Amino acid sequence: MAAAPLPDQPNINCNSCKEALVKFRCKTCSAQFCERCTQVHKTESHEIESLTSNCEDMLDNLFCLDHTNKKLECYCKVCERPVCTDCIVASHNGHGHTLEKLSTVYEKIANYFRRQQHQIKNDLLPKYRDLSASEDAKILELKNRTDEIERKIDVHIMNVISMVKNIGTQTSGDLRMAEREDLQKCNDFKNKVDDIISELKKQLDSMSAKIKAKPTISFFEATKGIDFEEFQKLPTRPHYSIHEFHAGKIIELIKKELSDIKTTENGNELYKQTKQEIVNSIYGKFFCTKENSENRHSWKHQLHELLILRSEIPKSNMATPPVVPHPSNAKHDDETEGHENPSLTPNNDDMLDHLFCSEHATKKLECYCKHCEKPVCTDCIVEIHNGHGHSLEKLSTVYKERVDYFHHQIDKIQNDLIPKYEALRAKEDDNLTKIKTRNDDIEKKIESHISSVIEMVKVIGAQAIRDLRIAEREEINKINNFKDNIDKEVNKLQHINDMISESLGAKPNISFFKPILKSNDLEKFQKLPIGTSYKLNEFHPGRINKLIQKELSESVKKTEIGTEIYKRTKQEEL
Repeated sequence: MAAAPLPDQPNINCNSCKEALVKFRCKTCSAQFCERCTQVHKTESHEIESLTSNCEDMLDNLFCLDHTNKKLECYCKVCERPVCTDCIVASHNGHGHTLEKLSTVYEKIANYFRRQQHQIKNDLLPKYRDLSASEDAKILELKNRTDEIERKIDVHIMNVISMVKNIGTQTSGDLRMAEREDLQKCNDFKNKVDDIISELKKQLDSMSAKIKAKPTISFFEATKGIDFEEFQKLPTRPHYSIHEFHAGKIIELIKKELSDIKTTENGNELYKQTKQEIVNSIYGKFFCTKENSENRHSWKHQLHELLILRSEIPKSNMATPPVVPHPSNAKHDDETEGHENPSLTPNNDDMLDHLFCSEHATKKLECYCKHCEKPVCTDCIVEIHNGHGHSLEKLSTVYKERVDYFHHQIDKIQNDLIPKYEALRAKEDDNLTKIKTRNDDIEKKIESHISSVIEMVKVIGAQAIRDLRIAEREEINKINNFKDNIDKEVNKLQHINDMISESLGAKPNISFFKPILKSNDLEKFQKLPIGTSYKLNEFHPGRINKLIQKELSESVKKTEIGTEIYKRTKQEEL
């Protein structure tokens, strides 16, 4: 193998002061120093040797392997081996063989080794160590970036959760708003019924009082009774306009909000407030639309109009209409069922004995003129109410007819109308309970659905962070593998340096002069490997949003699109 050229001794500066030329070497740490720095280094108890020592002394113990009593004194450049004088005469003499003093060759080889050491210590090892340090910096940067992305993911997930909670709160709020409107309708209707019941009871008390008291002349004045046909037709119950609720509509609203979230170029999110108009556009028709409530005072006014006394009581109206049976407890507190019992009806003549004519003060009222609709005495009959056009009847008979008519109306109010309206009111009380119970159930389902969506969002956020950390570990493993290769190269250089130090530190043997192998050539270390470039995706909230939207769509499919999750109590049941 051809020997590598042995260049001349280079001008190597002191490893310590970097200025003066080296003259000594520390056998302990292999450092080379000038004369001044050597004196300083000696204090550390290291063994120092001179680089200008007598080579003859270093080579004095080398003997030829072929001629054991002969010292090696020369070096054949062609054969690349030390030779003695006998070897020169026998085989290394003549054309093709170039000889040189062994001491000169020793100095050249030693200088070559020292130059390699200098290059390893001052050039190659620092470069490789810097490269390794730069990879450590990449690992730190990678971890910092990963931590920052994780923080952004956490913030984004928390904002999405906040948005979902807002939608749930708004949905429940709309539900309760619709409930309040429905309850207002129900209460208005109940108040209307209560007003009618109160007015009926007032009329009941008034008629009972008239029957019990001795009649006055006004008792016989033209009156109107209660129009039972108006009260037979019960008022129309209100329509409760709460619509059925679909989980898919909450999901669509969340997906729309996710689509509306804008992002900046660097991936940071600009979260918009949940728009009230968006919520209203989706849920405005879920529940009741606001309607003008009924005016209680207008009902009272209409009721009073219905109860104005008639100007005439036709005998055809005296007939007792069919009575619909009602519960016995529907009777008026002040009345009993015995209104038509003869034993409870006072004697008509006795009840009228105190009535005297206003025109003829000494004359009792004994008759009743149907044409003039007023009680009259005998003098009045002779003077005014006699003849064609005047129809007379005994006052006691008219009084009995009036009493019987009042008894009929009392019975109708007490046993028919009031029980009907009280039953209607009780039904609205039941409706109030049903509305509240149903809405409580819907609200619980809304909360449950929102909680499920929030858990799904949290799982997606946790999965995104797990994927991020997996990518981080993979990139760190790549960097560490690269660092391991760098460490191997550093170890090789350190090994070469140690071998050189060992060779320079001991007296040379024949192997010292063997051809310089390519394994000791530092050229292959001059070209540093290319550093790693890790790959870590930037934070894109839109990708998380799309994943959430996809999961929401899948959840709708699982419940079958269009199938209601939240069932309401049917309007008919109310």
